Amino acid sequence: MKYIIDNKEGDKEIIDGYVNELSQKNRQELVDCYNREVKIGIVGVRRQSLYLCALRIVFGQVFGDSPIGLENGVVLDLKGLMKIYGIVIPNF
Repeated sequence: MKYIIDNKEGDKEIIDGYVNELSQKNRQELVDCYNREVKIGIVGVRRQSLYLCALRIVFGQVFGDSPIGLENGVVLDLKGLMKIYGIVIPNF
């Protein structure tokens, strides 16, 4: 499932809060957070989309890439479960 994001007032502050929270986690904890969302699936709840945006940002900062896709800046897509192998995550 994909989720179309329409920006609303206050979204940036919510995403920033999630980014701050997620930035405190180690690599394995981030992967666990992502995998939990994959298992739940995109359910169409706005807060989940904002959380996934934040998770995507933090994945980019920590791993250099993210398994959370954005198309044209508005559609979220999850690429499936992932696992850390040693210290390197395979290409998404």
